[in-house]
Amino acid sequence: MSKPLDMQQIIQNYKAFLQRKKTCVLSFVDGEGKPFSSPTPSVYLNGNFYHFPTKDSHFKEREGDTL
Repeated sequence: MSKPLDMQQIIQNYKAFLQRKKTCVLSFVDGEGKPFSSPTPSVYLNGNFYHFPTKDSHFKEREGDTL
């Protein structure tokens, strides 16, 4: 027989996982319908995600695109 899940432990582990992450991947579709994804710095704070897109080479190539 399987052991019951400890939901409090699962939630605690999930929140700890999020706190350790420093980046996320933002994905878009450009004006021609082509997919575009790029990593960006990210922070999880007080239950909210904050993303900080940068002007790296991937974004520079698409400055004219409407996202």
